[in-house]
Amino acid sequence: MAGRTAGPGGAQQSTGPARTGTFAIPGSASTKECQAMITLRSTLHLTGLTGVTIEDMVIDTDGDGIVLDDCRDITISRVLVNACGGHGIRLTNSAHVSIEDCAVYGYDTGSVAAGTFTFLHPRPCGGIRVLSGSRDITLTSTVIEHSRGLVLDTVDDVVVRGLHMADVLGVPLVVRGRGRRVDIGDIDILNVLSDVARPVQPVHIPAERPRQSA
Repeated sequence: MAGRTAGPGGAQQSTGPARTGTFAIPGSASTKECQAMITLRSTLHLTGLTGVTIEDMVIDTDGDGIVLDDCRDITISRVLVNACGGHGIRLTNSAHVSIEDCAVYGYDTGSVAAGTFTFLHPRPCGGIRVLSGSRDITLTSTVIEHSRGLVLDTVDDVVVRGLHMADVLGVPLVVRGRGRRVDIGDIDILNVLSDVARPVQPVHIPAERPRQSA
């Protein structure tokens, strides 16, 4: 299988055969000191890769945050994703993916990296979407805040534990399709907002952040 990544302007570029390796970003594990972490200002799009680790980084973009297509054995750990104009994390036809100790936001683009967490945009996106063909997905100790919620669409063998959602726009949890063995527990949801444009305050610094360790 040939691996492909998104090039300039979203064009797909071949990277040769799919490889097993590590994509590890060193940096601070503190969620309140984003400036100390490695920051990516564009979509991280992985296609056809196996054995990849993404950790200790901030992705703050006006498009999608992390996109996995046809990937296997992926770990996403201690990552902050802010995607006001796109999906926070989206998985399609991927297997054995672990998302742990992360946070997904829909605050204004650039504000999470800056540490201000402002929200002038009335209809944020963000959220996590696990789509058709994906299986063996684990989501633990993760925050979804000021964004869309979690969508599980025709997926098998999914475990969700320790999910905190706050200021969610629209339906916070959607499970649809013919998914099998979906195990969901230990979820708390605070303040579900209607799926319509609404006035918002110009500055808000949320009180809670995911617990993270180095």
